[in-house]
Amino acid sequence: MLAGDASTTANFKGQLRFVTACAAGSCTLAAPSVSSTVTVDTIVKIRPVNSRVTNLNAGATGLISAAAVPNGVSLHVMENYISSPSVLLTPLRRYTHDGLDLGANVKAFADVAMIDHVYNPA
Repeated sequence: MLAGDASTTANFKGQLRFVTACAAGSCTLAAPSVSSTVTVDTIVKIRPVNSRVTNLNAGATGLISAAAVPNGVSLHVMENYISSPSVLLTPLRRYTHDGLDLGANVKAFADVAMIDHVYNPA
């Protein structure tokens, strides 16, 4: 799992950190490269490749995470990608991207496959 900061704090935007441990309601990842007194921030959680605990948001415009495989339209993450002004669209890899600070215009994408639909009911 990757945490990419989508903070309203400009200094933190675009910092990519992989989660090293997680438990109920918390996770551990490397500290941001910029110190701040901000205690509340927004983290974008990107599910790993082969994750099936992902579904569509209410408007079907993005992905949301679930605690378990969701009912209804379920998705399988085939691949994750990132793009920024300094990095062309490329597959997201821990050994390459962990710890990068890519600035405010980082975008994350995922290739997904529907695994629960009208032609393949669960």
